[in-house]
Amino acid sequence: MSSPDSPDQIRWIAHELVVLPGFRNAYVQIIMTRGRPPIGSRDIRLCKNRFQAFSMPYMWVAPPEVQARGMSLHTSKRVRVPPQSVDPLVKHYHWLDFQMGLFEAYDVGAETVILQDLNGYVTEGPGFNIFAEIDGRLVTPQQGVLDGMTRRTTFELCRDLGIEVVEGKYTPEQLRSANEVFLTSTAGGIIPVTRVDNCIIADGTPGTKTVCLHTEYWKRRAAGWHAEPVIYRQAIKGVEK
Repeated sequence: MSSPDSPDQIRWIAHELVVLPGFRNAYVQIIMTRGRPPIGSRDIRLCKNRFQAFSMPYMWVAPPEVQARGMSLHTSKRVRVPPQSVDPLVKHYHWLDFQMGLFEAYDVGAETVILQDLNGYVTEGPGFNIFAEIDGRLVTPQQGVLDGMTRRTTFELCRDLGIEVVEGKYTPEQLRSANEVFLTSTAGGIIPVTRVDNCIIADGTPGTKTVCLHTEYWKRRAAGWHAEPVIYRQAIKGVEK
């Protein structure tokens, strides 16, 4: 795909999407689609790529009060779209598997869901990656997942804080017996999980490493970590300047 806008133009658009509505805490998303071919044709080679972007007030996968106690997670046997079908490194929005998994989670009283791969290993959930402390180190699924931005920054935080973290694989059974579990997402940062399939994780409160990473993440974000300053224009007599 070829963007009709340059990286500098996209950066400007992202800033404007925050400035124009005056958001101080915002969620901004930029999307490139293949577009559609001319009406009557299914030849995707004829598609004209389209750039889209929008902003909205910052949203949470889980509100702060839920994060304080930790989320409840359901592990579904439903298979995440496999890499053999669609590369998970592309944020492709094939979410029907997630949506069906969420129905399962809500039916059993859980707040969100994690799916498996074709071999029965944990992958990812709707809009988040997952980490678990197993055998004294943090492990996050290596394959079949999006390499999320907050996943990457979690690796960076762990390196800075001296916390061992690796990419690997584990089963739902191993997840249920983990010492700590947390999710990572741009819509919430680092989010504790304290219950998996009605099994209480450790003592039922957010784990030590989870709390440490959560605190450090938001401390750095408040200080402008990995950020660009937004320059808000002043309004004079009702006219934006």
